[in-house]
Amino acid sequence: MAGIRRVPEDVLEYYLYPLICEDLNDEELFEYLEEQKDIYLAHLSHLLVDYIWQNEAFNLRPIPGNVSVPPHLYGSFNFGDNVEDEWFVVYLLCQLTKTFSGLLVRVHDSDQEFLLIESAEVLPKWLNPDTAENRVFLYNGDLHIIPIPESPQDVDGLPLFTPTLPEAINFTLQKAEDDLHFAHCFLPAGLAAILEQRPSLVAAGVNAFYYRSPDDLKACRTFKYFRPGTRVMSRVKFTKCLYAQLVQQKFQPHRESGWILPNSSNSKFKAHDLGMKLAHGFEIICSKSSQKSNQNNGTLDNFEVHNIRWERFLSSLSNNGYFKGELQSSKHHTELLKKAQQYFKENIQSSQRHEDEDTGNLILTLLENTPYSIEEMRLKEINLPPPDDDSWLDISPDEVDDMIRSSGGKISGTSPNPFDLSQMTESMKSFVDNISDYEGAEFPK
Repeated sequence: MAGIRRVPEDVLEYYLYPLICEDLNDEELFEYLEEQKDIYLAHLSHLLVDYIWQNEAFNLRPIPGNVSVPPHLYGSFNFGDNVEDEWFVVYLLCQLTKTFSGLLVRVHDSDQEFLLIESAEVLPKWLNPDTAENRVFLYNGDLHIIPIPESPQDVDGLPLFTPTLPEAINFTLQKAEDDLHFAHCFLPAGLAAILEQRPSLVAAGVNAFYYRSPDDLKACRTFKYFRPGTRVMSRVKFTKCLYAQLVQQKFQPHRESGWILPNSSNSKFKAHDLGMKLAHGFEIICSKSSQKSNQNNGTLDNFEVHNIRWERFLSSLSNNGYFKGELQSSKHHTELLKKAQQYFKENIQSSQRHEDEDTGNLILTLLENTPYSIEEMRLKEINLPPPDDDSWLDISPDEVDDMIRSSGGKISGTSPNPFDLSQMTESMKSFVDNISDYEGAEFPK
């Protein structure tokens, strides 16, 4: 297994390969990897904050890659005498691949592909240390093995000999391009210009809108940066996950914001709706950035709360029950908050490049320095390629049944607590049909 270097005893190494757009330059690529790192750590935050590590803590750092090694996030840690730390990290990595579509992970220790040792009884006979190189990944929460061809018809689709790492990743993610979705959005001209120059920033805008709080929306009562009066039709590139997060939420803008949407029966309603939501997300980001009056001097008392990375981390903690239902400002809530802040400062914030700009500052800089002509943009609207079909959002009950069966779920009959698909569907519909707006979310009574 020449492709995997020898790992010291009691050390675990792991490589995370997220989906990456090919049109990113070096700076955009590093920023994207940094952002993915933040998202992954935030998602795991409720498991990490209180965990006591034997030697070193779970960590990630961006690696831009080269011709033979794709861009990825890398981590390694010494688990010492506590092998449970090693398996806990494997569990964390499985959770990430289960949650984030398209994420592949390689993991090994001094025993090389030690996951194969644990699953030896169910492995194909052809698989051994010599044939496993670049064929073993964690994906969708499972152990995935790239098979070898079993017939002449398989030769064109499967690697016969040891694949290179890029070949292995490309094979496993050969449908990665299917994860992209292009949509028409009616955007303020400045925002349209920014996304045309830096398309990867769309994720920041969607996340800011998707994880918004009532306090965030105060900045959207009267727009300062992305007013609706300059809107133009633009073609925006999303991942399917980002697009679904944006399109599936019903949201009413504040009556003083200036945002007025056409009737839902209008053919351009979806473009207006998507543009409005994106503008809200970017307005939130920029307003938080402009609110910063004092730089974080490294002490906990002056912890900078207006930070999109911290907000993402804090939101994940709250969503995963970290605060145990404690009321804000209560003694226990305050203690838990300080513990989370300390963890964030030591394990996430401190790893950011010193020269790396805050996302809000970056967007404000681009807004100020990106030239654009509203007239030219409106002329270009005529020749915009059509938006992608989003019928993939619609899943029939039969398809849901198939998904449940394929994942080992029981739909009815044999379980002491049979799964009632119709009840789940009605519950989901009841929730989706409720409205969230500038005052919060309306939940079923």
